[in-house]
Amino acid sequence: MTAKRRRVAILGGGMAGLSAAWRLSEPGWQKRFESVTVYQRGWRLGGKAASSR
Repeated sequence: MTAKRRRVAILGGGMAGLSAAWRLSEPGWQKRFESVTVYQRGWRLGGKAASSR
């Protein structure tokens, strides 16, 4: 019996969301998940840490 690979959806492109996406895309985790997708409400990533330029 093979383990089913799951898809991951991360809501929010702030520091926590981007850190989670980066961590889950590392080599050890890639075998467990089919894909990791970040959904962001606006066009700018980074949340409160994003520059206003």
